[in-house]
Amino acid sequence: MTNKIRFLGAILSSIFIILAPVTNAISDEMKINVKIKKFNSSELTELLVGNSYPLGGTSLDNSKGAFYFASDTELLIRWEGKKGKGKWSANNKSQFCYTQSLWSGEECITLLENISSGGYIHIFDGKNRVLKPDALRKGNLVD
Repeated sequence: MTNKIRFLGAILSSIFIILAPVTNAISDEMKINVKIKKFNSSELTELLVGNSYPLGGTSLDNSKGAFYFASDTELLIRWEGKKGKGKWSANNKSQFCYTQSLWSGEECITLLENISSGGYIHIFDGKNRVLKPDALRKGNLVD
């Protein structure tokens, strides 16, 4: 019986360690029953190419800017009225990484599917942002 309790404790600890970074910055009401799905690189590429993606808000309607994923390697960016171009790629950690012309350096965003309520969970720089189900929109909304 003691071994079964230790085994169950180890499993629960492992689950907490895996999910803790995702749920740490999500509000308390979101921590209850949040189910997420990670994307592999091909799923993330398929999701993003040909779509515009909000930067700094929960949707394109209230964001400070946007990405447009023109192809599986090229993106356009608009940030606070300025426009630029960049390169991007997806990986099997549910992330897309990019460089672009408005500021230097490579950055990566983790994007998870929010199965519980629809939409997505965007993780950047240690902060989580819940994106609405319609946050991604077809076409170039950067120009």
